[in-house]
Amino acid sequence: MNRAMIVCALVSCTSTWAATTYTFTGTNFATTTNFSSCAVGPCASYTTAMRANGSFTTATPLAANLSAQNIAPQLIAYSFSDGLVSYSMTDPNSRVYDFSVSTGPSGQITSSTTIVLEEWQSVSHTPPSRVAILEFLGSGTTVQAYNNTACNSDGVSPAGTADSCLAALADASASSATGAGAWTVGALTVPTLGDCELFLLAAFLAVVAWLQMRRRSEPTRV
Repeated sequence: MNRAMIVCALVSCTSTWAATTYTFTGTNFATTTNFSSCAVGPCASYTTAMRANGSFTTATPLAANLSAQNIAPQLIAYSFSDGLVSYSMTDPNSRVYDFSVSTGPSGQITSSTTIVLEEWQSVSHTPPSRVAILEFLGSGTTVQAYNNTACNSDGVSPAGTADSCLAALADASASSATGAGAWTVGALTVPTLGDCELFLLAAFLAVVAWLQMRRRSEPTRV
């Protein structure tokens, strides 16, 4: 295996080398509208002491000047909370309804962004069922949270996620809250080398050392 082959293999092993995390820091909810009667589902109330927070991580940094681009295929992690409901890529009840992101010249999230996450709150996802929804609209100027809404239709979401709620209604058992916040971009994630990376790095160093020894042993030409 020559040096070029080892370098290419090392790059393919470290596919998450440039993973980037985008963090949302919300302000306290400005308004709340809570359930008036609890006929079905996990009724709960939002307060103005709550807010939306969380982050998502992409395999590579977002490109500059994106226009409402679906980046759901680039996600390697997401985790958010609105004070009542948590949303996570590792949660089997969480769904990505929409992840259309716009960016500015430096890759920052801008005003044409629409991120909508869902969390199934009933065992059956076939309507009538219950679902929580968290929406980030724009560069953070609007956050809308819903708990225990009625799902009237399910299917494949605009982001391409199967088993999503396609139409929801906030009835008397549902609660909602509105707030705001801002996105920040974290540093690139440099993971700890695993077995694959360590093996290839050792192979690369061995090839370099062998080439150096070979050059030293070659006779001097005049």
